Amino acid sequence: MYHLSLTIIATSSFLILTTITIDRFLALRLHLRYQEIATRRRCFITLFCIFVFSIAVGLCKELIEKKGTLIRVLTIISVFSFLSLLFLNAYLIFEISRVIRRHSVQIHSQQQSVKQSIDMPRYKKSVNTMYYVIGAFVLCYVPYAIVFAAITAINVSPTNAAYAMATVETLVMLNGVLNPIIYCWRIKELREKAMKMLH
Repeated sequence: MYHLSLTIIATSSFLILTTITIDRFLALRLHLRYQEIATRRRCFITLFCIFVFSIAVGLCKELIEKKGTLIRVLTIISVFSFLSLLFLNAYLIFEISRVIRRHSVQIHSQQQSVKQSIDMPRYKKSVNTMYYVIGAFVLCYVPYAIVFAAITAINVSPTNAAYAMATVETLVMLNGVLNPIIYCWRIKELREKAMKMLH
């Protein structure tokens, strides 16, 4: 159950993070059309698909590991998918930053027209929050991917493999603690709600 839940949570977390990055990119690129494309219904469908896919990945991983076959293929696919989505996140964040910088140096009249379609100061703040969230994610998940790939690729003693995996799995779980801290620190409304709940 531990490994199954770890796979499901890690997969869904990464896919949700990627979805948020794509959402921020679309908000910047689509301007006024964003509201009609990014509906609440589509958001729920996307989240449902992410969780169904994450559960399927977790179950497949458990079944393959129990049979002892195809584990190297699964590892290669997992690492390739992880790196591809990581590069996609990096590319989209780079593109978002480039557009924000360009808008920041435009003349006053152009800034006014941008503000009609998107609240740039608020958007900048949400993108900066994403930098912190993605940074924490990379810090916590990349060591796991490296150790997982290394243990699968080379012959490591079971004891050393267990110690290494326990260490990097702790980092993965730490990401779940860091995210609420980052959100409370960066989002005033969330911080105020959290403080009200604590009092």
